Amino acid sequence: IARLGIGHKYRDGEDPDEEMAAYDNNLRSLDIEILSRFSKLRCLELFGAPLNGRYPFLFNFPLLEKLRISSCIYLKWNLEMLAGLPLLKELYCHCNNS
Repeated sequence: IARLGIGHKYRDGEDPDEEMAAYDNNLRSLDIEILSRFSKLRCLELFGAPLNGRYPFLFNFPLLEKLRISSCIYLKWNLEMLAGLPLLKELYCHCNNS
């Protein structure tokens, strides 16, 4: 999951940063929750994705082994959320606020 074209964003998650939500309020919102249908996902990389808030479904892939989160400044998550990834072997985080 990466940056979107100009004029697009992913729908805000739970508890979004209100300032950022107001800033990009006029952009076309795309539903990222469709990813939750990929229950057999083994690798997920979020790079510069315009995510704002918490997205619990991103941490609910029982077969996920590799998770990379880079430059997702407004994505909110914590280590407790990794409990939904029981087979996780590799976690890489870089340039994130959470």
